[in-house]
This record gives sequence, structure tokens and C-alpha cells, in this order.
Amino acid sequence: MDNLISVLLAEDHKLLRETLCMMLNACEGIKVIADTGDSKEAILLVERHRPAIVMMDVVIPPVSGIEATTEIKKKFPRSRVIGLSMYSHPGYAKSMLLAGAWGYLSKNAAHTEIIEAIRKVAAGEKFIGGDIQGLIDIKNKKEKSEGAHSLTLREIEIMKLIAQGFSSKEIAAQLKLSVKTVEVHRHNVHKKLDIKRATALVEFIDRHAGDF
Repeated sequence: MDNLISVLLAEDHKLLRETLCMMLNACEGIKVIADTGDSKEAILLVERHRPAIVMMDVVIPPVSGIEATTEIKKKFPRSRVIGLSMYSHPGYAKSMLLAGAWGYLSKNAAHTEIIEAIRKVAAGEKFIGGDIQGLIDIKNKKEKSEGAHSLTLREIEIMKLIAQGFSSKEIAAQLKLSVKTVEVHRHNVHKKLDIKRATALVEFIDRHAGDF
């Protein structure tokens, strides 16, 4: 029993969560000890069970998986988080890694890759799914690609709101940030995309909407 890798699964899609639970429990040496579709409950379950691995959905209510990962890393560093997302954009992976995650997987990952990720992270190794592995440098947490691939999750959120016509003040209120912080993110987006005018940024977002 002591050799089992204990896993907490935080995924808000019920059918996927149940499928993952069945798959992981059928794998030798791995045991799902708790599951939830609520990020705040996930933090409480980590405190209660202290799992070796936390499979954390990036987009999960009521707070994002990134925020939940930050808190888990701070309070329970022995529980290692693996981000789980439907998005393969490197910005999402970067945000999870910077929050303290040990790995990142797409929800389209093969079951063999999921098992491999759990075992490697439990053994103290970083793991990034093969679909984006070539786009980021795990050790240095820096993107190997340029431009849009270097955007963080927060920058992507702000880009989408800009495209919808929201002002920096409105974006700050919606995301519960200071106006200054939003302006810094906007500046970074312009710099990364080498775009100087606001109208050009909106045009870029419209052209690449499907990529974010």
C-alpha cells in the first residue's frame, strides 16, 4: 500500500473525471484517493489527504487551476501538481509551470502518456506532454518559440477582452487587477507581438482567434 502513488483528480467535466478515475485505478501502482470538480474543494482535499500527485484542470471553477496550483505549491509542496487542459498553447503550460506545477498534459493525451507523467512526476521529474514539448524549455521555463507562443494565460485573457472593446479600467475591474497591472500586460503583449498600434493588436487577435 505504501508503494502506491496517490492521486487527487480535480476536473470539472464529470464524465472525463469518472473516466480518468477508472483508468488510473486500473493501473498498477496508482490509486485515485479523491476527486472533485471544484478547485477550492481540491485545495481542502489536498490538505486532508496529502496526495503525491494532483491532476489539476487549468480552467476549473470557482478559481482557476493556476491560482489553486499556486496555493497548493505554497502550502503543500510535497503534493506535486500536473496541469490538465484542453489547450496545447504553450502560454497555458508556462502559466501552470510558473505557478508551481511539475507537469502539463493535454486532455487529448494518450492514457500511456498520462501514466508516464504521473510516474515521472512522482519520481521527481518534470513532464510536459509531447504535443507542446518542443515549444517550451522545462528547465528554464522559457519558450523556444517567438511571438504568440510566448504569451501567458493572463495576457491571452486580456487580449480577448481588448478585442471585445473593453478599456483597461474595465478589464481591471473584470479580472480584479489594478489598471497599472493591465497596462503592463498590454505593453508586454505589444512587445511580444511586435505590434505598436491598438488597432493592429485587435486585427491580430481577429486573425488568430482560433489559436487562443
